[in-house]
Amino acid sequence: MSEKTATFVPQFRIPRFFTFDLWFKLGSMVFAFFATYLINSLYIQPTVEDLTVKGRVEARLTEGYVASRSPAVIMKDPEQLCEIAFWIWAIIMLSHKMWRLSRENRMLGLDYVGLRAGEQIYPEDAARRLRDIDQALGENPSWRDRLLPNIILSALHRFHATGGIGDVAGTVKERADATANEYEADLALIRFIAWVIPAIGFIGTVRGIGEALSQAQKAIAGDITGVVDALGLAFNSTLVALLLAIPLMFMLFMVQGRQDKFFVDLLAYCDAHLISRLKGASAPETEKSWAAPTAS
Repeated sequence: MSEKTATFVPQFRIPRFFTFDLWFKLGSMVFAFFATYLINSLYIQPTVEDLTVKGRVEARLTEGYVASRSPAVIMKDPEQLCEIAFWIWAIIMLSHKMWRLSRENRMLGLDYVGLRAGEQIYPEDAARRLRDIDQALGENPSWRDRLLPNIILSALHRFHATGGIGDVAGTVKERADATANEYEADLALIRFIAWVIPAIGFIGTVRGIGEALSQAQKAIAGDITGVVDALGLAFNSTLVALLLAIPLMFMLFMVQGRQDKFFVDLLAYCDAHLISRLKGASAPETEKSWAAPTAS
């Protein structure tokens, strides 16, 4: 009787490069540019056309007529539209970051370890507490992807395996630092956009001045319309870039500060509720109890 050999069938797995964060960034970018296209099509261009027609009529009827400075006129050029699209993209990512931090910060109001006053955790007691916490996470599936429960589970696993309090503290610090670096990397793209917006404004300024210089001969002949339009592009692109970059940088610094405070509070929570309650010795014979997390 011949023996059958098992054959290995490779399973296709999506590369880790294609994560939710990547798809979110790409989707938010597409949405931002599409929203800018709608703003330009539904508001900016119709308004500019109406103001152009009205301006020509008023210029013929009124001597010394000065055209109004409408926001649509200021934002009508391609540079300004690109600045608006990048700004919307950055705001969407900052809003998602704020929501993510708020969701993680709410977890600090729950007591996952469930220790009574003066109660401590021994290495041989860690396994039971791991099962209890894992059961609590099973009853609340949305908690499984949160940072704090996973850090506590990793710390208890390490304490059960080694019994060393220093190892537990190192595990908590490593996980917190790794996540902090991940959060910081997410802000890198927003910082790049905060730099790109003024850069696009500078490009518009250079292009506008270049066009104004190319219209110098017409201006000498008495037709200054081309020079005025080109200088309008130069100044408006810089104006829009500065008006968008200032609030964006303010929001970026606010998110950065809240992110730093979250990780400080996270380490303080782990020290107060877990690390300081560990005991690297044999557990007493009295049975310890564990309670499900409750809001503080």
